[in-house]
Amino acid sequence: MQVSRQEYDSCTVTDPIVTFNTGNDSITLPASGDYYYLCGIPGRCQIGQKFHVHIDAPPATNSPGSVNNPPQRSVASPISFTRFSIISMIGFYFFLAF
Repeated sequence: MQVSRQEYDSCTVTDPIVTFNTGNDSITLPASGDYYYLCGIPGRCQIGQKFHVHIDAPPATNSPGSVNNPPQRSVASPISFTRFSIISMIGFYFFLAF
């Protein structure tokens, strides 16, 4: 489920933003910012079954007539990874943790 930062930090959920129930859910992260997710099964959050996604804002572009900035190296933008399976992310997290 998607929760607020306070609920994420405390593992106490009173008003989830979104709840996912199928086990095959996909989400779209529509903008830059922070997104917090945790498992809705009691006790799982406390043992670390939660994750935080941060998406950086895309770099600003020069408008006509503005001072040119030096060219920047091309880096894949984290915003390009906007759809993923929550189950895959949780599985990946546990793969790294154990």
